[in-house]
Amino acid sequence: MASSRSSASSDGSSSSSTESSSEEERKHKKRDKEKKSKKKTHRKDKKSKKSHKSRKDKKKKKDRSKDKEKPLASTSTYGKYGIIRESDLFMKREEFELWLREVKSTSTEMMSHYEERKFYAEYMEDYNTATLPHKKYYNLQAYEAKKAGKSDVKRSNKRSSAEANLNDEELRKLEIKRMRDERKLKEVQDAYSAMDREKVVAMREQEQLRAQMQHHWRTGNIEEALKIQERLAPSQTGNTVSMPLGAAAVPTSAADE
Repeated sequence: MASSRSSASSDGSSSSSTESSSEEERKHKKRDKEKKSKKKTHRKDKKSKKSHKSRKDKKKKKDRSKDKEKPLASTSTYGKYGIIRESDLFMKREEFELWLREVKSTSTEMMSHYEERKFYAEYMEDYNTATLPHKKYYNLQAYEAKKAGKSDVKRSNKRSSAEANLNDEELRKLEIKRMRDERKLKEVQDAYSAMDREKVVAMREQEQLRAQMQHHWRTGNIEEALKIQERLAPSQTGNTVSMPLGAAAVPTSAADE
């Protein structure tokens, strides 16, 4: 009986120990889970903070870039084109009138003296702060002179190109004319050279005929000599014929007999 009691007590103690150990394991696991969850939340917080910080940095960079892109303050451009005052209205009358017509769509003829002074005050402020919409409203004469200079350069360039084209055309015509003249000259020279060759051949034939005629006169063959003489001078007519020196002229009728 005592042994059964001791075994029961030992079983109870072992079961209680196992239960306590299992409970401790559960607690330990729970603590680990809590730690892990805390770590995860901490990481998330860090990431969110980093992302928020990066967004802030990006926004700051954008703001800085926008500030850089913004035009300089009016203080930096003040007096860029000079400073005018109310007393300069007469000097800037032309530019002021142009500004009224083109920007304000009005003119001094349609307003009172008070309104004119009011508009001039606005023009003067824009002039001094260099905020007029175009450079011509600062100095119209200089603007027109610059514009005229550019147009003169364009016209001179066009004129020079046109002259170059004209010169090229004239040169081409002169070259064609020169080639034609050279061709005509060559044709004439060829014709003269052909004529010269014919003349040379004819002169040689006449010399040969004269030599034959002289030979016939010397040998007394008067009939052949007269035939050759007619060939040499067919237009000559008469009763006498030329004979070599020392020979008497013989009438044609007698020679025929």
